Amino acid sequence: MPPFKPVTTYSYPLALAGVTPVEVSAARRVIVVCDDTFREVVGAACGGPAEAAALERAGITGSVLRDRFAPAPGRTLSVYERAAP
Repeated sequence: MPPFKPVTTYSYPLALAGVTPVEVSAARRVIVVCDDTFREVVGAACGGPAEAAALERAGITGSVLRDRFAPAPGRTLSVYERAAP
C-alpha cells in the first residue's frame, strides 16, 4: 500500500483479536497488504513485485514468504517470516 492509504481494514480485526503490532525492526512476521488500485502509484504489481519493493523500503531482508492470498478482489495479503531480529 502506498504510505497515504491506511490499512485499518485489516489492522482493526487484528486489534479486536488481541494482536498487538510491534515496530518493523522487532517483528518476526510481517504482513504486506497490496491494493491493485495503486499499481501505478507503487510502480509494481501485487503478487510479488510490489511486496518485494515494500519489504526493501522497510529494510527487511532474508524474509520467507509463508502465505499469500486475496481476501477481496484486487487485494493481496502476503505473510512473511523473518529470522530473529
